[in-house]
Amino acid sequence: ALYRCKDCGIYFSSFRPNKEENDRYYKNYMEEEYIKDRTIIEPNFEQRRHEYNENNGYAMELQIRKSMMKKMFSRYIDFSKIEKVLDYGGARGEFIIDEFKNAQKYVYDVDTIEPINNEIKKITKSELTKNKFDFIQCCHTLEHVSYPMDLVAEMISVLKLGGYLYIEVPFE
Repeated sequence: ALYRCKDCGIYFSSFRPNKEENDRYYKNYMEEEYIKDRTIIEPNFEQRRHEYNENNGYAMELQIRKSMMKKMFSRYIDFSKIEKVLDYGGARGEFIIDEFKNAQKYVYDVDTIEPINNEIKKITKSELTKNKFDFIQCCHTLEHVSYPMDLVAEMISVLKLGGYLYIEVPFE
């Protein structure tokens, strides 16, 4: 069943997979077996994904989103004071904006894909909890977890006092 929050209007499902079910679903995320399984549920998934990439949709989305993030962040953040950046759920870390020039850059994700370049280090769960970050971004990840407030609490626990937390979710 679908429910709607009276306060914010967001829709949510009464079904919430537990951690093991969620981990199993996202195991090997976007790899061959995952795509095959998802295509069973969403028959045109692979075709839409192929067309999106073929039409340069991803490159355009990346450019637009990073430009919007840069514009928004520059109002509030002195980039030169940010020492450690974390892209939580960021796959390859490609959405970390270029203005974080002097910062150490990290990505934490269940995805097995490697970071886009040597400047970004992929970290494990245990490494994540041993760090404190000046800036954490979580783009299009929160909607994939069963208990989003637990994820927000985890991010806050590794955020430096006075740090910045940016969360982006789809409009739908």
